[in-house]
Amino acid sequence: MDALTDLRGMEFFEQITLLRDIEARADVSAIPGLCELIAAPLGDQSVDLAVINVLQALFAHDEPQTVAGLASPSPAVRRLCLRTVGRFEFASALSALMDMAAARAREPEDLQETLSALSRLRRSESLPLFRKHLDHPDPLISALCAETLGALADAESLPRLAALIDASEIISGDDCPVTVFKAVGAVAGIGGETALSYLVTKIHHKNPTARRAIHEALIHAGPAAVPLVARLLSEGDLDEKILSANILGFIGHKSGAEALVTAQDLDDFSHPNLRFAVYEALGRAPSLKGLVFLIDGLAETDPMLLLAVITALEANANPGVVKKLVEAMQADPAKAGLMARTMADAAAVRLFTALLCEPALAGLVVAEAETSCDPETMAAFVQVLEGAGTPQATALARKLRAASAGATAPDDAGRRRVLAVDDSKAMLAFYRSALPGLGLAATTADNGQAAWDILETSDPFDCIVADMNMPVMDGIELTRLVRGDMAHAATPILMATTESTGEQVELALRAGVTGFLKKPFTAEALAAELSRLLS
Repeated sequence: MDALTDLRGMEFFEQITLLRDIEARADVSAIPGLCELIAAPLGDQSVDLAVINVLQALFAHDEPQTVAGLASPSPAVRRLCLRTVGRFEFASALSALMDMAAARAREPEDLQETLSALSRLRRSESLPLFRKHLDHPDPLISALCAETLGALADAESLPRLAALIDASEIISGDDCPVTVFKAVGAVAGIGGETALSYLVTKIHHKNPTARRAIHEALIHAGPAAVPLVARLLSEGDLDEKILSANILGFIGHKSGAEALVTAQDLDDFSHPNLRFAVYEALGRAPSLKGLVFLIDGLAETDPMLLLAVITALEANANPGVVKKLVEAMQADPAKAGLMARTMADAAAVRLFTALLCEPALAGLVVAEAETSCDPETMAAFVQVLEGAGTPQATALARKLRAASAGATAPDDAGRRRVLAVDDSKAMLAFYRSALPGLGLAATTADNGQAAWDILETSDPFDCIVADMNMPVMDGIELTRLVRGDMAHAATPILMATTESTGEQVELALRAGVTGFLKKPFTAEALAAELSRLLS
């Protein structure tokens, strides 16, 4: 374009005006001249940047010139073309990109950019290149190759991807390389019974971050993963059974619920941690068989197990469930008090709303809620009672509101603050009930990332209580973040876990965990451990 030959002699305003006009008209005839300006910049940073932006915009409108630019002697032009062909998935660039990748195999930075563009094309012809560089020493290149092999569903690469995941089981390697994370996603992307079955065998992977990635991949696979995960309910060890129950719950399909009930019928789950996990899972994966099992669970006498049952029934409250709950409470007056207390602890407002037609039972729940030290729980029940509009409900609401005012009287600023982190709804309900009863101000989060978001925007807590295995961010990763942050580094961290292996305890200790509390535990056990840490 002739006008560009005079660009160097123009004033700044004229230069910018001309470049904007070229971009507005999408004048692709200006591409050669702009390439020359990039190869030999004007020296004015603002104008040179404008040249790059205009050229990038024009490349998007002209695939042939962009592909031809991949062979430019100018590295800057080549980079622009690489990014453009990848971003806009210019199919005609395939051959040129493959040639570039072969020619730049010894130059990691150029190879990564080339493979990145090539990966966006999602063409099976490129598979040999990505297989070749899967074991590249640069982890970013290796991770990119793993991700692309998964996106292309390359079953041939499954053994090598599995080998990457296997290698990261070495417990001394606390961090999870990005390559392993991508390899897990690639195996899931390949899919099919062989790939998913392999992931199931790694459900208790020694690296917690890899383990979380495997769990998320199986959950994302949905119903296809259910029968494979369910096998561990009979074949796995205790840790594997608990983790498989958790995964089936998060998948949320009724086939998972039925698998849980069937496994319980065949192999009576006597361990409390496993029973707790099954009850929680059935709350997330509703089915008729699951509801029957949960209703039978109302016979539990362990407060924590009953809390899991009530929390699950609250998530699936319906007239049939409420009828059975009423029958259970009326059949055993002594047990009715425990059920009422558990409903109060769980803030089971849906079940409570349905119980209002049974004044005596509703009164029991309110009486238990009165003793709660959690103002939010009391407020939730008050809202239900006020909405009922009956004289009895109004009287109960007035009574509970007065109790709530008394519970909130102490100044929270003078109370020690505890952040409790767990993906279990029942455990969070337990913490919200137990911690205020110990004179502590409770804040809760349902995964490590949510907890970290709270920590980043708040004053330091006096203690953090965290589960080990959680979605989004696990307890060990959260611990590492806390220990690496100046504001929170000294905060005691109590890890509450069902894990039974010593190597996981070692891993948590290396990350910076202060103490451990083995699930299941009572409020008294929690109080004793917190007293030790806070003293």
